[in-house]
Amino acid sequence: MLQAPVFSKTFALEYSVHECPKLFGQYFSQIFPEVSWSKLPLIIPSFQPTCHGIDLVGTGPDIEDEKERLLIQFYSWANELIEELAPVDWADFIDPCSGYPVHSRSGSMAYNEVEGCQRLLRYNVSQVGECEVINHPRWGTNCYPGTLVTTAPLERVVEALGRLERSAAVADALERERTEQQTTATLTVPYSFQPVTPQQS
Repeated sequence: MLQAPVFSKTFALEYSVHECPKLFGQYFSQIFPEVSWSKLPLIIPSFQPTCHGIDLVGTGPDIEDEKERLLIQFYSWANELIEELAPVDWADFIDPCSGYPVHSRSGSMAYNEVEGCQRLLRYNVSQVGECEVINHPRWGTNCYPGTLVTTAPLERVVEALGRLERSAAVADALERERTEQQTTATLTVPYSFQPVTPQQS
């Protein structure tokens, strides 16, 4: 593990950075067939805790809505990180729903989030029916996993994550300031009383 799990309050997301295990080398070549691997990539698994502790193992409209919300948030974070790395280094992320790359041509294999987290983070796995699900040490099954892969060196990844965190924090602060200014302006607008002149009959 190159960077232990870090929780980003800005993105409500936990991530860590890992060297790709040698056993994964051929595996990734089949997931990303068009990428030339001069060296093994870095893997960045992430986890988002669910809102109000919703357990994603179950079924129902609320659970599906929560999965959709977390999927959109993961796509947003991963795409922004790719933009930070893209001018110099290749990066892509795995669609959590399909296991296939989002921006690269798919290969003959899909990425297994459960297996990846077991190997990289040694997280426990729970058996639910015929499926295995990740059991996060803090959130259990109340979390949503997603993985990004890049050929960038660790230093560039750490710098990109830092820039992403800072720019998002600044954007949030500006949005809060704008909202507060609008609220203040609304509260301070004087009420103009217009007397009604009775009409002559």
